[in-house]
This record gives sequence, structure tokens and C-alpha cells, in this order.
Amino acid sequence: MQIGIFITAVILALSVCEIHVFTEESLESMVDDFMKRSDKVAQQHWARGEFAQAAEIYDAMVQHQPRHADSHFNVGLARYAMGDLDGSVRAIEEALRLPSGRANHGAYHHQIGAGLTK
Repeated sequence: MQIGIFITAVILALSVCEIHVFTEESLESMVDDFMKRSDKVAQQHWARGEFAQAAEIYDAMVQHQPRHADSHFNVGLARYAMGDLDGSVRAIEEALRLPSGRANHGAYHHQIGAGLTK
């Protein structure tokens, strides 16, 4: 009799609980949302001159999407703003190795040139 009550309780609990099935599309959407929110927060830090905080966020974005060229570039810009020229050049070189899908590659080259001439 107690097993029947237990099974009924489990069935009731499962019917009340929301079960999430993550598809590849939903996971990609979650990553995209993370990237957009993170970029917005990083830009706010940047606008306040909080370059170390912006760099931390951009580093986290690189960890989530290592092939996202713009995140590497933004890490490079933040490191440049903090005076870390070597770190800046390394990050921007990594951005140059990746397909950006945008017209930003010219900006990557310009910034790496600026870092090398200091």
C-alpha cells in the first residue's frame, strides 16, 4: 500500500514540475542571451573607465564562445586601456585568427599596430 502512495506522489510531483528539455537551439539561444547581457554590462564598465571589470567580462565571454572574434578583440582593447600592451596584442592576434563575419578586421589590424608602436 505504501508503494502505491509513493508512486502516486511521484506521478503527482512530476505532473506539477516543469520539465525542461534543452535542444541545441535553446542552448544556443541561452548562450546568445548571455553574450548580449555580458556585452552590455562590459560596455557600462568601459564607459565608467572600469577597464579591469570590462576585461573580466570579456574574458568570460571568450570562455563561453572561444571562436567569437569580437570578444577577443574587446579583451585586447580593455588590456590596452589598462596598459597591458603584450596582453592586448595577444588577444587581438587571436581575434585576427578567427573569422569575424564583420568588417571589424580592419579595426583589429589598426589596434594591434597601435599596441606595437607604444
